[in-house]
Amino acid sequence: MTKIILEDLDPMIIETLKTRAEKHGNSLQAEIKTILQQVIQAEAEKIKSSEDEIIQQKSVLMLQQIENHARLNGKEINSFSNVATIINEPELLEIKNQLKELKQEMSLGELSIREAREEGRRY
Repeated sequence: MTKIILEDLDPMIIETLKTRAEKHGNSLQAEIKTILQQVIQAEAEKIKSSEDEIIQQKSVLMLQQIENHARLNGKEINSFSNVATIINEPELLEIKNQLKELKQEMSLGELSIREAREEGRRY
């Protein structure tokens, strides 16, 4: 296991950590490990949440574009204005997985989309 040494910490921080550790019945080291684990877990949840929000926002925009295109061409389609309530979390995860698979499969000749985009930026 990797050891970490923290130097030059403010004495007030150390006292606060010691007090917190005593309150929770932990050693100072155990309390610091717990705090670090909580921060990392919260960050991971925030990233997942923001990814899901981005997918939801992009889905709404795409469906609005489909509706607008259909109207311009004189076609009638069902409204997707309540897409946020239509797509639930399992469906969202399935869509996300399908998009990841599609992204891996897409290529232009021997170039992936990412490589093609980078190639295009060079010119």
